[in-house]
Amino acid sequence: MIKPKALRKGDTIGIVSPASPIEQKQKNSFENGIHMLENLGYNIKLGDNALKSNGYLAGNDEERACDLMKMFEDKNVNAIICSRGGYGSERLFKYLDFEKISKNPKIFAGYSNISFLLNIFTQHCGFITFHSPMIINFVDSSYNTNNFINTVSLYQTNFVLGAKSDNTSLNNSSSKAVGELIGGNLTTIIGTIGTDYEINTENCILFLEEVGEKAYAIDRMLTFLKSTGKLSKCKGFILGDFTDCPDSLGRSVNDVLNDIILSLGKPVILSFKCGHGPIKTTLPFGSNVEIDSQTGIVSVLEPVISL
Repeated sequence: MIKPKALRKGDTIGIVSPASPIEQKQKNSFENGIHMLENLGYNIKLGDNALKSNGYLAGNDEERACDLMKMFEDKNVNAIICSRGGYGSERLFKYLDFEKISKNPKIFAGYSNISFLLNIFTQHCGFITFHSPMIINFVDSSYNTNNFINTVSLYQTNFVLGAKSDNTSLNNSSSKAVGELIGGNLTTIIGTIGTDYEINTENCILFLEEVGEKAYAIDRMLTFLKSTGKLSKCKGFILGDFTDCPDSLGRSVNDVLNDIILSLGKPVILSFKCGHGPIKTTLPFGSNVEIDSQTGIVSVLEPVISL
């Protein structure tokens, strides 16, 4: 797996909107996020179409894909951070040149619907990507910003991801697992199944998070994912935030996770601080990690950037 070059002060960060547009209520957060990165010493290059709006999409598919390709091919751009998620990344694959992207690996960061691109670039283009805060999130928490910058800037041969998680509600007999970290938003992952770009979970540690879905919908998606064999192929699981995911007739999301994930008898990390909640720990997709369900610790076993 190729490790992108570390981000240094004075480097240029490209900003793109591959999915939904920046809404009026998000403009202050977007502008403040840019100012924060500039104050930290980075140059900003805004995609030509990054501020466009076409209903629930940030411009048409070709415009959004063009911005992404230009940032990968621009030798002066050292990292690419998405403005926000929403919906639309999965509409871009036919407009992207994966051979060119593979030849220009660099830090690529985002989460939510951007999970589609994270997994493609890792599994089809062969370089580590970063499930991380986006431009509109950098003002939410100093932890989000510092954790992201440290992950993509510091050369670390072995480090712990985020804080220890509370695993008390999952009494899993299986303790440790090692595998390639992959995953992201559950709805987005489900949307790849049956396509040329469906997620490959074999021998992986699968991270999952979700927002705004009821417990029965989480059940439906996980049951489908289980029926495809994707869950049984995993070495273990990291379960992040399931934000604003209400009970369904007295059955909670935790009930669903215990029923479907725990029944597989694999190591599980529960309530990891990552996803649509306020704390967004940066996850290096494509890196080898170890999870310990007894201690709640996730360790990255290799450098995730190159010098």
